[in-house]
Amino acid sequence: MMGANRSSALPWGRLFALTAVVVAVLLVLTGLAASRAGAEDTFRFNNETGQGFTNGARDTVPECWYGDNGALGPQTEPKLTGEIRADISPWESCGEWWGANLSYNQEFWEEYTPGNDLWKGGVGAFVFDAEDPTVGPATLSCRAAGREWVERAEFPTQPIENVMSAEVDGTTCTVAWLPGAHTASAAAVGTAVDTAKYTHFVDSLAPVVGGKALVAVQTFGRSRLKVEDAITLSTQGGRVIGRAKARLEVGAKAQRVAVTLDAVTRRVLRRRGFLVVKAAVSHVDGSAGGGDTTTQLVLRPPRTLHR
Repeated sequence: MMGANRSSALPWGRLFALTAVVVAVLLVLTGLAASRAGAEDTFRFNNETGQGFTNGARDTVPECWYGDNGALGPQTEPKLTGEIRADISPWESCGEWWGANLSYNQEFWEEYTPGNDLWKGGVGAFVFDAEDPTVGPATLSCRAAGREWVERAEFPTQPIENVMSAEVDGTTCTVAWLPGAHTASAAAVGTAVDTAKYTHFVDSLAPVVGGKALVAVQTFGRSRLKVEDAITLSTQGGRVIGRAKARLEVGAKAQRVAVTLDAVTRRVLRRRGFLVVKAAVSHVDGSAGGGDTTTQLVLRPPRTLHR
């Protein structure tokens, strides 16, 4: 009888042990998911111009997003800066994207009706596109679209690329006057300033396709000139993982430059799913103006193409 009792109890012990292992694995996976997607992210519009901005059009704030204020929030007057926050949970149906178009010198639309834009005209705009994915780092795009929209006759605004610049680092977009653009004597500025070109990173996400990182850059300046730029990607420790050159034009829409990644980086991406690297861009010929650097460029295979 005692032997029979021992043999009948054995399967239940094994089942209990197996159940405990399964629960432990689920807890670990839950912890990993929470650690990769449970953090709050803040997206900022940092304005160094002293000129207030309005959002001529902005998306409805999705679930899990909150705290939209200043130039990114509901407005009745221009605001200098702004921010919006996201706290995406893998267990909820949260929106992963939010965006707004930011301009200055816009006029209040007196004939406004619900569903239409609150502001009209002005100079701009910078397209502020924030993404907070369920898995992986949050990223931000902040490109200038003034000339692009004018040429497409989509919005009645003046181009912004010849008076201001934008650059993105992580989840912060910073806009600033181009040298001489905001002064009363701008027309008298010398040739050295008129021919200066400023190339900036305008998206902290670089989708990786076929072993190449598609890095978004845009060139700003007072005159519509062309420039050849060199882009270098490196690890946080400083090891170079890719280089490329591109011919760009002042005032043109943002371009994605294909940077071939080395074999080690491609293997790391396949294993981890994303990688945060540093990037630098500079003029090949050393011409007047400047380039840009960022420490938070996210490499990731493309998902839904949002921007």
